[in-house]
Order: sequence, then structure tokens, then C-alpha cells
Amino acid sequence: MARRGESCFGCTGEGKGQELGSTESEDDIGLLDVLDLLEAGSAQLKDILDRINLETLSLGDRINERAKEVAEATLAAQGAVSRREAKRLVARAAADMDQYTFRMKNETPIFNTVMDRVMETMTRFAMIATQMKLQDLNETRKIRDAVAVLATKIGDA
Repeated sequence: MARRGESCFGCTGEGKGQELGSTESEDDIGLLDVLDLLEAGSAQLKDILDRINLETLSLGDRINERAKEVAEATLAAQGAVSRREAKRLVARAAADMDQYTFRMKNETPIFNTVMDRVMETMTRFAMIATQMKLQDLNETRKIRDAVAVLATKIGDA
């Protein structure tokens, strides 16, 4: 479940355009495909966590602003803030927290979906890797890295 305009790791349209086990059999997905899926999923998890971090930092900034507003109102009213002013200040802080809660309610399911798919993919990687000799696995990584460099050079040309 991706936000509007974003792709979701493992969902149709991402990577090979297929979910693990969606239209290809699991046997058709090789080690390089699994590594690509892991990279895509890890990048998407990082993006989600970055958005959560930014929203959390923003909430902290807004809470600090609200605390200053309360202190200023208390000072201006010589410690006797009116009920109306107190309600206004509390409502602003509550709105900030509601915004944060709304954002987390949207991000958390996306994170959970992507994390589940990454874990499934990691399991698939482990199954494939245990079937390969360590030397074969290292050779496969070298080949993959060489192909990535070649693809970059072709893209730059």
C-alpha cells in the first residue's frame, strides 16, 4: 500500500513488476532477482523511516513552539491565563499531535507491508544461498557488481 505517486516494494510495478510468487513461480526468481528486490525494499524502508523521522522532529519543534506560547501567555497574564486562552493553546498542541497521529497511521501500514515483503525476500535469499557453495555466492556477487557497473556506464553513454 503505497502513498499516491509512490511504488510499493513487491507490489505490481516495482522491480520486475511482480510480487514474489505472484505470477512467476518462486523457482523462476533467482539470486540476482532476490538481491535486487532486497535493495529496492531496503531503500523503501529507509524512505519510510526518513519520513517518520522528519515528522517526529517536526512534532518536537511544534511542541517546543507551543511550550514557548504557554510560557509567554503565562508571563503576559501574570500567571492567570484565561480559560479561553488556555483552551486555544491546548487546541493548537492537540492539533499538532493529531497531525502526527494521522501521519503515523498512514506510514505504519506501509512500513509493515514493505517489512513483511523484505523479510520474505530475505528468507528466499537465505534458502538460495544455503543451496550454493560460498565460493559460488561470492562469484555471483562479483558478477552482479560488474553488471551494475556496466549498466551504469551504458546509461551514462
